[in-house]
Amino acid sequence: MGCIALLAATLVGKEGLVIAVEPNLDNVQLLYAGVALNKADNVRVLPCAASDRSGLVSLTGGSNSQLVDAQQPGASAVYAQTVVLDEALSWLPRLDLLKMDVEGHESFALDGCRKLIERHRPTLIVEFSPSYLSNLGFTDPAGLLDRLLACYPAIRATSAYGDDATFDRPADLMAYWERRSQELTASGLIAGDALHLDLIAERGR
Repeated sequence: MGCIALLAATLVGKEGLVIAVEPNLDNVQLLYAGVALNKADNVRVLPCAASDRSGLVSLTGGSNSQLVDAQQPGASAVYAQTVVLDEALSWLPRLDLLKMDVEGHESFALDGCRKLIERHRPTLIVEFSPSYLSNLGFTDPAGLLDRLLACYPAIRATSAYGDDATFDRPADLMAYWERRSQELTASGLIAGDALHLDLIAERGR
């Protein structure tokens, strides 16, 4: 755990800074251990969940935690503090890369860092899984794509299954996801709508 943060720390060097936002306390301890063992003095860990408001959420799903309302019936007894990145990271003079893998909580996390994105236009890497979004009650994945394309000229969609295509319209990307989900399900590589794409958005040159 923390491999990506530690790799990023190596890439940015001593003059750069990596901020890892992680709500799962077990993962946080692994992150701390990795930072200590690798003497990664340019890594800061925020032991909380990125969201659109400050509060509490309940974690489900172990190390790959999904966030649910702390008051939701049946929620686990493992809680995490949420933080609005626009507030927590408002001091940053520069932001070059923002990578987000929050298991369906992307809409809320993006709402909480809208100002950071508008100010710095970082390269953005976001996991996109309509099924994960639906599990958390977000039923408009195309709306999420709309918000990304309001800030970036195009979105590149990649996956572990060889996908690599670029889109500038939400409807086209949604149609692509649906088609690829059907193809991969039919071939037995995934179950149901389990396909997730990694979306990459870069500022215009």
